[in-house]
Amino acid sequence: MQEEEKDLEKYDRQIRLFGLETQLKLIDTPIVLVQTHITNKPSFVSGEILKNILLLGVNKIFCDNETLTSFYNLCPNRIENLNNSVELTVIEKSKLTTKEFSDKIIILVDTLINLIGNDKFFICSGCFSYHNTLIAHSVCERVEDPLLPIKECMIGAFFVNDLIKFIKDKKEINGFTFPEI
Repeated sequence: MQEEEKDLEKYDRQIRLFGLETQLKLIDTPIVLVQTHITNKPSFVSGEILKNILLLGVNKIFCDNETLTSFYNLCPNRIENLNNSVELTVIEKSKLTTKEFSDKIIILVDTLINLIGNDKFFICSGCFSYHNTLIAHSVCERVEDPLLPIKECMIGAFFVNDLIKFIKDKKEINGFTFPEI
């Protein structure tokens, strides 16, 4: 069995849910994911997103050290155990505005960088919202809450669900704000 056939077999459930074309797009779509800690306690948002895009089969990921810290605080698995085909590159946030990343999907978690576009997304762990960067938003203050880790993982998971739709057919992500619990 060829490597590509093994990958498709591995993603059989996803192919039944999203279709083969979408799965192939997920595998081939490079994604950039960065997070800035706005408190001394790292958020799980970017770690949850990284975990989910690894499991979806995204094979080219650029992320920063804060995202890796978030991932390893959340997930005991090694990255290669979740997706042994991934090419993960650690980057500095300062490089995001370079031409190298202009054609990639960029996800900014609590990171304010002047990037605008339908394929550039901002996620706020303070108010638990996300939208594309065409909508202005500042980083909200995070309030301590016993449900904080659960909310952070949920906003990350909700975002990835919308990200799949965006990758599938470039359907614009209108945004989402987590309701008060």
